[in-house]
Amino acid sequence: MIIDIAQQKAWNEITTDRRQVVEKSDSGSDEDAGVARLKRRVVVLEQDATTKDAQFSSLQQDSALKEAHISSLQARISSRDQIIDQLQGDLGTLMSVVYDLKAKLEKKFGNEFIDKEDEQFNVSHPEQTHEERAATNVAADAECEAALMPILLQN
Repeated sequence: MIIDIAQQKAWNEITTDRRQVVEKSDSGSDEDAGVARLKRRVVVLEQDATTKDAQFSSLQQDSALKEAHISSLQARISSRDQIIDQLQGDLGTLMSVVYDLKAKLEKKFGNEFIDKEDEQFNVSHPEQTHEERAATNVAADAECEAALMPILLQN
């Protein structure tokens, strides 16, 4: 626990002055020894109370700084969570574009384009005539272009 050095120095000067006053009053008077001890004890307790107050103040400042740091970390986490959500959405969009492109290539080139090791992208389609394939390709190209346009405009 860090105590402000200036506060500690000022307190030490005050308590030294108080102790000197208590000692002077004890030396010339006929007061009971118990009263003198009590006065010294009061001075010590006041010094302890001031020290504790300074420590408490320091702890409150530390606590406020830590709370501010926690808040900034939470804001960073929230910001990063939003970025992650956005990236996951973009990834989903891109994966659908990949599936569409894969399906178009399989339709257009048939078995030449099919990768036997890449089962997750394989799309099986019944055999089509040349005219059906051409019509499907034109429609698929338009869909693909419509899906890619917002992504391209963002970048």
